[in-house]
Amino acid sequence: QSTVRVRFADMEMAGDIYNTRFGSGHNLALTLENVRYAGAITAGRQFHRNFKPGDKITPDVARELGNVGCLPAPAACNGVIVTLAAGASWTVTSTSYLTSLTIEDGASVSAAPGCELVMTVDGIETPAAAGKYTGAITLSVKKPAMPF
Repeated sequence: QSTVRVRFADMEMAGDIYNTRFGSGHNLALTLENVRYAGAITAGRQFHRNFKPGDKITPDVARELGNVGCLPAPAACNGVIVTLAAGASWTVTSTSYLTSLTIEDGASVSAAPGCELVMTVDGIETPAAAGKYTGAITLSVKKPAMPF
């Protein structure tokens, strides 16, 4: 097993964090301590931006092999283990797939103002309150309907 452990403390952060490593036990364990974070934290998959399966790789285009993108996707063998320690807040901005979520007392997870956070654990809608959740966790954001 090769879990990567990352701890951020005492800062504000924005952006998306993906675990797209793919192999048995290739987990990401992320701890936020007194951090205000906005973005997705998710398992995902990579794709080549400029190649399709079956494309021939020649020396003149080989440099493009590293040009990859990431998409959120349910965890397969690339778990995402998130701990929100006291004082941490996570504003989920897009769908995030986790395998474990710990929300300590004094920490929070929410959607942006005007939006609704929906958390499911193994397909069952569950409030995102203090506690420890394990399984197939999906955090999604419901945006308000646009008036016509």
